[in-house]
Amino acid sequence: MLHYFQESIPELEAEFVKRGGFLAPKPGSGQPARPGKKGLLQKYRSPLKRAIALRLSQRPDATAPQICRWIDAEGSVELPPKWNKKGDRSFATAYKDQTIRRNIESVISKVRSDMRRRGLL
Repeated sequence: MLHYFQESIPELEAEFVKRGGFLAPKPGSGQPARPGKKGLLQKYRSPLKRAIALRLSQRPDATAPQICRWIDAEGSVELPPKWNKKGDRSFATAYKDQTIRRNIESVISKVRSDMRRRGLL
């Protein structure tokens, strides 16, 4: 049985490619979405970073709490076990904890900077 997010990755990638204005590679070609560069979603192995990149492509001005609520609403990414201190698997709840907030903001910041560097934001 596949995890929900594993099943939805191709759909997320297709949506990201469409919204980002990339030309999608032919299936099975092994080519990235952008010539000469590895596609941003292909770069990220982390489902969390992929989900953040997708959300930022939809709403570049989204704040960290908004991104956390969106990830929870989508239900496609699990909260990393190290961040799950209270037994609640919600990103929005985890964001309220100061130590976890720094981790979440750091991940979002890294994705934003990658997207800026590639001219996507």
